[in-house]
Amino acid sequence: MTDSGDDAPVPTPENPHATLPAGVFSRARPVGRYPGRKHPRTGDLVITIVLSVILIVLAVVYVHAALARADADARLVDGTQLANILAVLAPIVLTVFSLIFSTLFVLRRVYALWLPVVAGVLIVALYSVTEDMLARAVVSNFVH
Repeated sequence: MTDSGDDAPVPTPENPHATLPAGVFSRARPVGRYPGRKHPRTGDLVITIVLSVILIVLAVVYVHAALARADADARLVDGTQLANILAVLAPIVLTVFSLIFSTLFVLRRVYALWLPVVAGVLIVALYSVTEDMLARAVVSNFVH
């Protein structure tokens, strides 16, 4: 006589790893806090939040510096409008995009800590470019 497999243990929520007889499938749900989901990456979340706060502070400092620079006498020089607009709007736009995409990446459990870093580097680079644009416009205005 063949063994029907009635003596084999059946998986339950308490013991999901019980062995089943050959040809039998279990409909038991996985046991855990989030069945069927990946665990959230708390380290990435914390680092992304810290870097995003640093990015916001950096953007506020650079926008404040750009507004102060735009109120100076250099704003009256021809050719400085584009530099002033870029210096004010670029940090705001980069920060908003970084925050939105960081949130989406964290929710989809994709590493997001690099987004605030890249946005911060771009803010510093664009501020340096606009500073150079202003310096060249002011110097060329005084030369002519």
